[in-house]
Amino acid sequence: MTRKSEQLLEKAEETILQHRPRDNADAVLLTMVIAENVKVGTRSDAHDLKALARLQDYLAEGLPNRPTRIGIMGSA
Repeated sequence: MTRKSEQLLEKAEETILQHRPRDNADAVLLTMVIAENVKVGTRSDAHDLKALARLQDYLAEGLPNRPTRIGIMGSA
């Protein structure tokens, strides 16, 4: 992979991690990116941890007794 390709891939990953899921397809894509980061270790910028918090919020929205995050992941 060329340096330019690596930079484009990094930018795409950041974009995915920095937005809140709009639908289930977005949520699945987000879990895929987060899972890859977990395999190699978390990102130094913590975008993956913040994305995980946004994913938790998205998934909890439809629940009748919506649980709240307990602060383990920080704020989104």
